[in-house]
Amino acid sequence: MKAQTKRSVAVSIFNMALVSRETVGNKAFRHNVIGDIRTQTSANVQTAAAMYNFAKKKATSSGLTEAFGRGVGAVAAPVVPAGRWQVVNKVTRAVIDAAATRRAAILLRGDGETVVDSEK
Repeated sequence: MKAQTKRSVAVSIFNMALVSRETVGNKAFRHNVIGDIRTQTSANVQTAAAMYNFAKKKATSSGLTEAFGRGVGAVAAPVVPAGRWQVVNKVTRAVIDAAATRRAAILLRGDGETVVDSEK
């Protein structure tokens, strides 16, 4: 008989924990399952998270659960860099980058971009 792989252990942990997802919520569910995967497989956080994601995809594709978590195409809002001197696009006036000094901002500037003082 073939020995169980760490990935198959992670899938079974995920599938057994699915019944508690509705009661504890998605965030706590993920935290608990990754913790269980770490302890039972001696994996680090990154590996346990990858195994969790694999198990989640497998459970979703096999119909054990519906898709949950962050929506498809959900993207975080762009972070506007902090700094007094901003590098902006000349046409759209969108902030590209920022720096604490004018000299540093000039070094960051590219074609079609200009440096402006954000405090004026």
